[in-house]
Amino acid sequence: MDTLDTTHPQDEESLARASVREAYYTFAGTPFLERVDEAFVASLLADELISALELMTKEEGFNSDFAEGLSLMLHYLESAKQREISTVADELGVDRTRLFRGVAQGYGPPPPLETLWTGPEKRENATLQQLAAEYRDARKDPSFDTQERLDYLGVELRYLISLVQDEKTRLQEGDAAGAREMLAKQYEFLARHLCSWAPRYIETALPEAKTSFYQGHLTFLRGLLTSDQEFLQDTLTPKT
Repeated sequence: MDTLDTTHPQDEESLARASVREAYYTFAGTPFLERVDEAFVASLLADELISALELMTKEEGFNSDFAEGLSLMLHYLESAKQREISTVADELGVDRTRLFRGVAQGYGPPPPLETLWTGPEKRENATLQQLAAEYRDARKDPSFDTQERLDYLGVELRYLISLVQDEKTRLQEGDAAGAREMLAKQYEFLARHLCSWAPRYIETALPEAKTSFYQGHLTFLRGLLTSDQEFLQDTLTPKT
């Protein structure tokens, strides 16, 4: 006898939404963690990625930063297709260093490290210890391995992705309560960490970006964080 499919339509919808959110955060986080070389540029210029970005611009439920950021990136990538990959890689590499690495005072913004962008009420050691405790399970996954600081924006995004992946696993197992617990952890992490400082960094970094790709990337990330926090809050608020 065939096994009946007992998956609730709502679970399927939640799983699809989690997969989309995982893809968005992966796209937003990758430029922070991967160095710019010709292979990286080639992946950006792939027709599949550009088509996916075009579809993302049509997504509903996101704010204007989300769509504007995608449009800026698409404009850059379409133009970059007419240029030598090595030239594009050099241009993006210089911009990435300026924006993300904090090479020297006066050359780009301070690097995207939470402890540099939060107020004095957050002590550096306490923040790093808190992040280490939160990351403990995620760091068992080889894909989480990184030489970056625990409070680096790319690492915090990678941890958020791991929480979305955990949510997906629970949905696939039919554990609705466990999936909701993962949603709550995502919301708490956004509120306590990413959304408490990343928008401030982005506001400062945007005028320093020299390419429309990174202008778009930062704008897109700001829109994603804001929209996703609102989505999670709405999802977790009991309906009356």
